[in-house]
Amino acid sequence: MNVAELLRLLQTEHDGTAAHADDELVVDPDNGVVYVTRFGSGVGRARVVSDYVLPLTAERVSVLDAYEEEFGRSRAAYAAVGANAEAAAVLRAGGWTAQRLCGVRDELFAVVDADDARALLGRTPAEWTTAGWPMQDGDTVPPAAGDPRRRATDAARFADAGIDARRAHEPKLRCDKGRRLTATDAIARDLVVPNHAGRWASTLLDGVRSCEALREKLVHARSVETVEREGWTQGPSNERRINLDEHGFALADGSHVLPWTVRRWFEDPKVSEYRTTHLSEESARHAWTEDRDMAGDPDEDDCPGPDVAYCDNCGATAPDDEDEFLRFDWMAANFGLVCGTHCYEETSNDSGEHARRHHQS
Repeated sequence: MNVAELLRLLQTEHDGTAAHADDELVVDPDNGVVYVTRFGSGVGRARVVSDYVLPLTAERVSVLDAYEEEFGRSRAAYAAVGANAEAAAVLRAGGWTAQRLCGVRDELFAVVDADDARALLGRTPAEWTTAGWPMQDGDTVPPAAGDPRRRATDAARFADAGIDARRAHEPKLRCDKGRRLTATDAIARDLVVPNHAGRWASTLLDGVRSCEALREKLVHARSVETVEREGWTQGPSNERRINLDEHGFALADGSHVLPWTVRRWFEDPKVSEYRTTHLSEESARHAWTEDRDMAGDPDEDDCPGPDVAYCDNCGATAPDDEDEFLRFDWMAANFGLVCGTHCYEETSNDSGEHARRHHQS
């Protein structure tokens, strides 16, 4: 056996995961050691009874081989994660251990028989990810509680039809009036039930006149990608913002439609966003420019001048009265005067935005 090919975390139980194992073995072939952790009862770190490091001797390599065979490639190991003997033979030949399969079973789909195993091996992990069935940690789409997971053969059919994992697990593609939908039924239903892109298109076009034909196209869009093309901000916390966004909707026939929106925030972005939709870039850019000019481009703000106390960061002016000056919590930052803690934090290691705009060449 090539020690460098050892799994970093070796199984010590027939459950496909080390979460409840009595022992954990982590192999570091580069440094020639094995990290051993012994567990007892308890929760979290309290379960650890002892941990220690052992040199990776030839004898221990032989023992680790046996562990890997029993808990990673034996029939019992595959059965523990739902794969029958025929599936186990295909998976083993394809280099998929039971431990590796466990993550797929828990996150995406089940591998039960040989057909499922061949469907899994029909794409590389990178190809599955590109098709919208991600096999990387942190980007998983578990179905709703109580819903049996799709089989790998179903997932392959979904991927062929351009349906990603998130879409496949949407309630309207899982069941209809209490009846669980087959993959064939779900693929047919996908053509008539709007997905997240179609729902977003309906939201964008709500209130836009004379666009029924476009609405009918976009409601069945396969995907959407939103890109900010222009942005304008004003204020110490950027609480005044105007964005110009392009929304690229991909249709089933491979074509793309690009509506635009102008979004405005003038207080809390969570409660005061206002958005208008435009069907051409020219119209959207005109609206964005008008809104920006009406709001006041920060590059054109007047400076109060060197004889007036102003905030080094946002440009706010201080009252003439000294008591008022103190009452408004004006503070001396490293590079100038600021009007409060927020601007102080922004200028503690640099000159403020107002100073950079008006007082630095």
